[in-house]
Amino acid sequence: MPRTLSEAELAELTGCRLERIRQLVAAGVIPPRESGFRGGDVQRIWLVDALERAGTPLEHIAKGIAAGRLSFTNLDVYFPEPVGLSQTTCEE
Repeated sequence: MPRTLSEAELAELTGCRLERIRQLVAAGVIPPRESGFRGGDVQRIWLVDALERAGTPLEHIAKGIAAGRLSFTNLDVYFPEPVGLSQTTCEE
């Protein structure tokens, strides 16, 4: 059984704000689950962040998911459980 994460734990692991997580759930990027979030959700957030930085708006990603043309379902299979971000900076 995969480890479950709270919204706060997911925010800490990804380095994003709670509002961003809620936005991605509403967009369909992160599937809603009663049991909480999973490690694969970290990868989903990072992938969508990369797509947005490359010029793909979240609105287009959400439309692709809603139409069944885009899915991040298998990310749990391809990536191991995330370990989180270090609190130590490169300078330190």
